[in-house]
Amino acid sequence: MKQNLLTSAVRSIRYSVKDSVYQVIIVALLSAIITGSLFTGYSVRSSLRKTSAEKLGMTDIIVSSGLRYFDASLSRRIEAATGEKAVSLLESDGYSQNFKSGSSVLNIKIYGVGKDFFAFNDNDTISVKPGFVAVNSKLATRLGIFQGDEIIVHLRQVDPIPSNAPFATSKISNGSRVMKVGRILNSSESGNFSTGVNQVIPMNIFMNTRDFEESDIKASKANRILIRNIAKRSLTEFQKIISGLLKPSDIGLSLRRSQKTGEAEMISDRIFIDSEIVSEVEKIVPTVAPVITYLANSLTINGKSAPYSFVAALPQSLLPDLSDGGIIINRWLADDIGGKPGDTLTLKWFDTGFNNLLKEKSMQFIVRKIIENDSKWCDPSLMPDFPGISGSTTCSGWDAGIPIIIDRIRKKDEAYWNDFRGTPKAYISYNTGKEIWGNNFGPATSLRFPAGITANDINDRLKGKLDPDKSGFTIKDISGESIKAANESIDFSTLFLSLGFFLILASVVLLSLSLSSYFNSKKDQIKLLFALGFKNRWIEQLVFLESGFIAITGSLIGAFAGFVVNILITRALNSVWRGAVQTNTLESFFNLIPIMSGFMITILLTLVLMRVKIKRYLRVLNQKENEIHPSYSQGINFRLLLISSLAAVSLFSLSVLYKDQELPLCFAAGTVLLLAFILIWRQYFIGMKSQNHYRNKNRRSLSRLYYSFYPSHAVTPILFIAAGIFAVFITGANRMNLDSSHLKRSGGTGGYLLWCENTIPVKEDLNTKSGRKSSGLDDLQFNELSFVQAKRSSGDDASCLNLNHVTSPPLLGIDPSDFISKGSF
Repeated sequence: MKQNLLTSAVRSIRYSVKDSVYQVIIVALLSAIITGSLFTGYSVRSSLRKTSAEKLGMTDIIVSSGLRYFDASLSRRIEAATGEKAVSLLESDGYSQNFKSGSSVLNIKIYGVGKDFFAFNDNDTISVKPGFVAVNSKLATRLGIFQGDEIIVHLRQVDPIPSNAPFATSKISNGSRVMKVGRILNSSESGNFSTGVNQVIPMNIFMNTRDFEESDIKASKANRILIRNIAKRSLTEFQKIISGLLKPSDIGLSLRRSQKTGEAEMISDRIFIDSEIVSEVEKIVPTVAPVITYLANSLTINGKSAPYSFVAALPQSLLPDLSDGGIIINRWLADDIGGKPGDTLTLKWFDTGFNNLLKEKSMQFIVRKIIENDSKWCDPSLMPDFPGISGSTTCSGWDAGIPIIIDRIRKKDEAYWNDFRGTPKAYISYNTGKEIWGNNFGPATSLRFPAGITANDINDRLKGKLDPDKSGFTIKDISGESIKAANESIDFSTLFLSLGFFLILASVVLLSLSLSSYFNSKKDQIKLLFALGFKNRWIEQLVFLESGFIAITGSLIGAFAGFVVNILITRALNSVWRGAVQTNTLESFFNLIPIMSGFMITILLTLVLMRVKIKRYLRVLNQKENEIHPSYSQGINFRLLLISSLAAVSLFSLSVLYKDQELPLCFAAGTVLLLAFILIWRQYFIGMKSQNHYRNKNRRSLSRLYYSFYPSHAVTPILFIAAGIFAVFITGANRMNLDSSHLKRSGGTGGYLLWCENTIPVKEDLNTKSGRKSSGLDDLQFNELSFVQAKRSSGDDASCLNLNHVTSPPLLGIDPSDFISKGSF
């Protein structure tokens, strides 16, 4: 009767059930480690997706204008055009304090919202009344506040004119006020709203939009629009829709008519008009004339000077007599400094160079013509509405954002201001003005249209023709980007597989030793099968099938146990390992994919190992039956020992010579040295066979005799110990300690002692005496410090502390010459 292979395998396992259980436990341990690592990666990414969804609420598309402000009614027009819900809001940065305790929290987000914001996120019952704020639970915990408590809210200055723009007022208005906490919001109530790509829960304050009026921002203004996208429109479609809806007023442009010339004039609430907008308007209305007006420090002819005068740069279409290198002055200035055609006039002004650090520059012009004070070009509306100047009743009361030396202002200058306000005293060509005064904020302070064109004509021509991208708008599929960032986040599966490498290796080696013991326990059974005439192939298949049952059982048990391992790892990441993930919101998510992946990986790994062990075991068993014992060559082992020793010495020598490659060379040398020591240990045992050390059959000599026949068993413990020591040492070696080495240019700090980030732009040069004094750094203890000042454009955290994949990192603008001079490159 033919013996059934499957039945025999099952009976064999039942016969040696105790030994089989041991193998199942080891395989399950291996499977649990692998599956647990895969589960952790899946759980982290699922947690990031969940956190992103909670932050965004119902938001699919976001329209952002950065620090610009637009008409909040744009969201209602988008809603009417698309049929999708849309809502406008104001976003600002700031910090907050507990009114009673004084404890403060920095880097918070402050949102100006109406009831429609919470209704947009399906929280219709929530609203924020004027005078009250709603805070999220994280901020409430950090400040130690409860509903009904009072807090101090410090808003970053919100102004259409960027605080680092030329002639921006130097007065700091942070919008501080005391507000009552009306509600503490949790994640389901949109409390954790954020458009940033980061797993860290933000700290938020929600204010009624009317409360932003105290910060010079009208309630009808916004800088963010949130849109649902149920119809799954593309970004290109939204681009076209918004372009068709845009009006000049939406992007801070307004029209007025010059009382002097009757010409329509377009101005910006940001003072300077962006170059992209200027180009767009010139394409739509070719007859438009850009103008740039600037404040000169002085106008000098033959040693006689007039201080603080406005100079307008006009194209020839407005003032035909202008040419490059020439200047036209008005009668008042000509009488004041004795100017006449043909004279050389020196014009001085403050150039807002890199980082808005002021530097006085000068340029000489030839006086071409003198125009009368009542000429049509002597137009006071040519002066932009500089916030610290246009509303002042006296010149000495100017807050121009630049140093004004009051003693230089004369009575006649005050009289000119009273009579003519900001009427320019001189005129140069627009090409020259754009070259010397144009800046990052734009090449023009106004756009003049021919007298026959009305404001309605201009609005009609420009409506629907303004490109959102060129007008300062950014349109993003924030929902899709957040999901993509989470899906492409740090691969915690690979990370924990790497961290658990030694555990996996130990499990494999342990399984290998255990299988050897298991097969040895079945030696009599296999010999009996040989004696009964069963073929070698049938016996090999029987043992492999039996091992396969063990592998499948252990892998399946371990795969489900991997979820328990994942729970433990997730709890550790939320607590003792929280510094690695910067959050405590990670959750364990169950899914069949990690289970199947871990199961298949373990099965494959285990079966390959078992196949190799079975073949080797049966071959060795056959050799022993024929009294054939394996032999190991001392000569080959010695040559390998010599080569590895020489390689270790060579690599160590190279690490001394090449300091820039010291770390990888030392790492390689240490690896080869470990190999040399293993070969020495192996040489010791395989040399025992040829020596007569076994006549005395004591315990020590028997163990040496055993290892001389099985040198791999002697080497295995060394590998385990070496791996453990390596893990300890490599962790300690890569731990960053703050010592003098990290203050070097090659260290982790770049050689800098301190880093400071300010919400208010620092206009002054902190390496000058006056600059330090303005920032309170004029104490003697700061004399030895030097500063590198940089502009920072906000973005998502791109450090290793952000688990998401970041595509919009923050940018630093550094002056290369300043950076090099401080020894950073």
